[in-house]
Amino acid sequence: MKDTTEYRRAVLQRARRALEQGAELPPELPETIRCSWTRSRLAAAPMDRIAVPYVAADPAGERLLRAARPVLDRFAQQLAGTHVSLVLADPDGRVVGRWAGDKSALRRLSRVSIDEGYVLAEELAGTNGVGTALEVLAPVTIVGAEHYAEPLHRLVCAGVPIRHPLTRRLEGVLDLACPTADANGLLMPATLDLAAQIEREMSMRAPERERVVFDAFVARSRMTSAALVALSEQYMVTNAAAADLLEPRDEACLWQQALESLSSGRPVTRPMQLSAGSMITARCTPIMTGARPVGALIEVTPAAGARAAGQLPRRRSRATQPPKRSRATARFEQELTDAAQSLARVILLDGEHGSGRL
Repeated sequence: MKDTTEYRRAVLQRARRALEQGAELPPELPETIRCSWTRSRLAAAPMDRIAVPYVAADPAGERLLRAARPVLDRFAQQLAGTHVSLVLADPDGRVVGRWAGDKSALRRLSRVSIDEGYVLAEELAGTNGVGTALEVLAPVTIVGAEHYAEPLHRLVCAGVPIRHPLTRRLEGVLDLACPTADANGLLMPATLDLAAQIEREMSMRAPERERVVFDAFVARSRMTSAALVALSEQYMVTNAAAADLLEPRDEACLWQQALESLSSGRPVTRPMQLSAGSMITARCTPIMTGARPVGALIEVTPAAGARAAGQLPRRRSRATQPPKRSRATARFEQELTDAAQSLARVILLDGEHGSGRL
């Protein structure tokens, strides 16, 4: 019963009425949509129209577009006779490119400001495949009336964030859209595959020295379960064991060891005490392109005493670590306390994407 189209439509209708009245949204509303609608309402995004700004191009968007264009051009050739559209946006939600099987699909997008240069961030356009995927940093599917703004109710959107495969930096989002009548279960798998192809294209376009460092990291990862760190001038990449073990202060010490290894051109092995107190041995090996060092690969193993215990001690979980409170944190906590004791019914938490507002 609860999975029927009629039931979902009824839930959305009740949720829409609650949204218009400023009331609490029904718990039956999908979690992703409920949180997104709440954020959109707090940001005062309009429900009855799309009113988003136009922003001129910037180099970051052009870099993403160069990598994505070959992939999406090929896919767009297969869209003839369909109403499917592709929308590519930068990390701020600004549209940098669009593809479709025919021009009529692009004209329909333009009528709701889904056009190059317009910013579809969630706080501006409400719940949508571009802005919400950027907000939660995860794939999302927004179906029809799940969109916050009514002009988008005729669309189904599948949005997938795109990250640089080497730096893991957020590069943008790919959104596959079509009319609700044409929606099917292949939208999200197709979008995920296209996003993966774009990320591979980015990897191929990366400077040779960065690819060499990453390839060395991947090759060694296949041979050992030890904690591994790869460093270059532009980025650092770790496996899960290293991420669980090392604190930022530990990474700074490893960087100093990497500089020593790179300057000498030879492996350097050093004992080291981690911030949590554990003793480890770090072996740093320079990664070379010909005779030129381009990075370093660091393998962390237990020191002699820890090795006898049978495993490398792990960093304490965040739940057991003593809290580190800065002045800003203390001031923020006091502001929250004051707000909770005030008569305010709505509190807006503002900040950049990924700053922890949720």
